[in-house]
Order: sequence, then C-alpha cells, then structure tokens
Amino acid sequence: MRPALNKLPLWLEQTRNNLGLLINQKRVPHAILLSGKDGIGKSLLAKEFVKALLCSSEKITGCGSCKSCQMFDKGVHGDFLGLSLEEKATIGVDQVRSAITFSTRTNVFSARKVILIDPASKMNLGASNALLKSLEEPPPNTVLILVSSRDASLPATVRSRCHRVVLDS
Repeated sequence: MRPALNKLPLWLEQTRNNLGLLINQKRVPHAILLSGKDGIGKSLLAKEFVKALLCSSEKITGCGSCKSCQMFDKGVHGDFLGLSLEEKATIGVDQVRSAITFSTRTNVFSARKVILIDPASKMNLGASNALLKSLEEPPPNTVLILVSSRDASLPATVRSRCHRVVLDS
C-alpha cells in the first residue's frame, strides 16, 4: 500500500508550504534540486510536490480529488515521468533522453509536465550531460525535480542551473 502523500513528517511541512507558495504565486522554477541527508523524506516530499504541480486546483498541496490527483495516485498520470535506478546501479543516458523527448510532447491533463529524477546523484556522466541541455534551455511548461543526498556527485553545471532546496532534519 502506498503511503498517504499528505502525511509528511513535521520537519518537512514548512518546506512543503514554501514549495506550494511557488505554485500559488506562479513562480515555479524550471528545475529544483531537493537535497539533504539520506532518510529524511526527500522522496516523499518530492512526490507530494509533483502531485501539487500537476493538480488542477493549484493549491499548496494537491487537492486529492481532481482527475489529475487521482491519476497521479494511481501511477498513471500522462504528464508525469519518474526516472529511477530501474534495477541498475546508475540512471543512464537513454533514460534521460527519453525524459527529454517526453518533455517536448504536449501536456495531456495538467498545465505542466513534471520529470522527477530520484536519486539524481546516481546519474552517470552521460545522463548528466544530456540533462544539461534541458536545464540550459528548459522546455516550456516542464518542471524538473532532482532529489539528491550527495550533491557533490552532480556536475557543478547541473547544480548551478537548479533552484536548490536544502532539507534539514
């Protein structure tokens, strides 16, 4: 069973609210790097933020009742793409290239598309270089969210093009 996305640890609620204000104020950066120690809830926060970004209500948190929220909860949202390790040691260049292709497609349900890379620190060099082009020239209506507990392993060129949000436990 999937955990309820609105049940964040207390220490992440303020950060969630701050991210939600970006949505509310229509100031969402094209790329966000959520960083912090292992095990503090970065991935859970990232998924809740993705849901809020895709929600048709554009509230601080996803409403949970619109079609977009329901599809996200079921794992079938057409405007969301998550990159993960997929039983490999790294996130490869082919995964990132597929994400870039995804970002060029027309939105299906939401005002924006969202790509989540978790853990971003596991991208190999080729994947990081492929992502760099999208960070330099962001596709319209697309938000990239990178989650990392080892920011130093990301190239400085990638880190410098993301709005960094540091999570403390």
